Amino acid sequence: MQEIDFDIIADHPQRSLSNSDQPKLYTIADALAAVAGWTDLPTQRRADLTSALRRAARVVGLPPGAVRADCETLSATIFTQVPAAHGLHSASFATWLSCLRYVLRRLDLHAPHLRGSEGLSEAWQQALDQLPDDCARWPLLRLARWASSEGHTPADLDGAALAAFTRWLATNVLIADPKGHARDAARALGRLGELGEAGVVLALAPARVPYTLPCEVYPVSFQDDLRDFLARFEPAPLDGLFLDLEPREQTARAKRPSRPATIKARAFQVRQAAAALVASGVPITEITSLRCLVEPFDHAVRIVRFYCKRAGTLMNAQTHGVATVLRIIARHHARLDDEATASIAALGVRVAPRKGDGLTPKNRERLRALIEPHRRMKLLLLPEVLMREAASVQSARPKEAGRLAMMAAVVEIALTCPLRLANLAGLRLDQNLRRGGRNGRLITHIVIDGADTKNAAPIEWPLPKESAQLLDTYIAAFRPLLPHASGPYLFPGEGMPARPANSLGAALKREITQRVGVPVNTHLFRHFAAWLYLQCHPGDYGSVRRILGHRSVETTIAHYVGLETDAVAQRFDANVLHERQVARVLMQARRRRAT
Repeated sequence: MQEIDFDIIADHPQRSLSNSDQPKLYTIADALAAVAGWTDLPTQRRADLTSALRRAARVVGLPPGAVRADCETLSATIFTQVPAAHGLHSASFATWLSCLRYVLRRLDLHAPHLRGSEGLSEAWQQALDQLPDDCARWPLLRLARWASSEGHTPADLDGAALAAFTRWLATNVLIADPKGHARDAARALGRLGELGEAGVVLALAPARVPYTLPCEVYPVSFQDDLRDFLARFEPAPLDGLFLDLEPREQTARAKRPSRPATIKARAFQVRQAAAALVASGVPITEITSLRCLVEPFDHAVRIVRFYCKRAGTLMNAQTHGVATVLRIIARHHARLDDEATASIAALGVRVAPRKGDGLTPKNRERLRALIEPHRRMKLLLLPEVLMREAASVQSARPKEAGRLAMMAAVVEIALTCPLRLANLAGLRLDQNLRRGGRNGRLITHIVIDGADTKNAAPIEWPLPKESAQLLDTYIAAFRPLLPHASGPYLFPGEGMPARPANSLGAALKREITQRVGVPVNTHLFRHFAAWLYLQCHPGDYGSVRRILGHRSVETTIAHYVGLETDAVAQRFDANVLHERQVARVLMQARRRRAT
């Protein structure tokens, strides 16, 4: 069985279905000049092609003369964002791609456009005829045409040939995911093999090879030690509520129990540390307990160095998290001496991200894209848009109407009450939505007990009347259309009372990305809320702390310092422009007096 690694991509493009020669290197400027000379095309067609090329250069962010006009360059830029990010609807996006492909084909920089059985050898045509329908044949067509041009039959394809096909796709086809298409083709080839038409059995290399290892591969003593370590973070049983008053040596339990999500994160960090140690050359059989992660000290250094190298930077959150769990193990579990514990703690200090620098570059970039006026307006109006669409399809497609209305309710709550994802997904009709007003029918507040929040701080957040009405409409008219709507949760899931938090977060991100053009998760809503408030109230971090439910204002300042820079800069610039205008008036008056 051969394993195919689709990460192998060639450095040089190939022009057509054959890889015998290399193309001329064109830029967008060269392509524009070529289109201007295609007098066989109507004027409007040339204008459309020119517009498509200029849009491609704008997307890259460089002048046309600095952008290579080849499939690999354009694919790597165009398909990294959804059509909305380019300011296009799906139909306009398809038209844009069609124009680009036409230009590239005419310049001999793209694979030819073939239909049906064109380009297929007799052996491949006979093999494809064995498949039951077009859906089974479609993923194989590009591979079959490429293999036909290269002289390969279905029986003699091997891993090297499929890797070459992947390289050809990346450099000769304007396509979103060449490796994914190659994988689909390989799977379809496997189905063809099941029918007896291909003699090679191919094992696909996984798209992503996990670097962590399951606990089961480590010695049993390590697994038992990990369970004992995690048990110290769990809440004490009712008959042991006062164990914290006993000497620490007798309890072996953390002073304050951790949330399930924190315990899960600690378990994964231990697995990360052990996997890094294995990757550094320590045999798995020698990792018999958690103490092996921190003693000798060189083991801890190897682990931290592995993640620094993997991240490409010294200070990052992931490495700091692993270093933190090493410090906890050294001090509270392995009980190393003070000198050894201090040395391991020093590793964590070295890799700790700097505080007070505001958002991470990735979050700052996404927020900056979201607060552009056009996208910001789209996001703020999205609940209304989704509810109108839900109403329009309620009779024809009730399940889709329920889904759209649910997304509208999720976005509305995220905008007006920026909850964390777990709290958002866990909202219950009978516990978290307080009703009041006339006859007690209108939702007035979202209420969450402190035991269910990250910082153990209760939430009692008033909802605007407009938001309350939208939620009521969703609950009364659209929620019954969803599966498992008889349960108590505001957002029911299929086959379960509540939609899982990860599933709800992924659906929200997907919906907003397609409609607004920016990948917005629930946590970016919290950043957006802070930015929105600080634009009107610069420096009021105390209120932002209350909005987001932070435990201390220092946390708020560390994350959001500088978000009001735009508002402050606008006020400063207004003062400068005002003073400039005053200076003009005074200088003109002085000149008049001088004359």
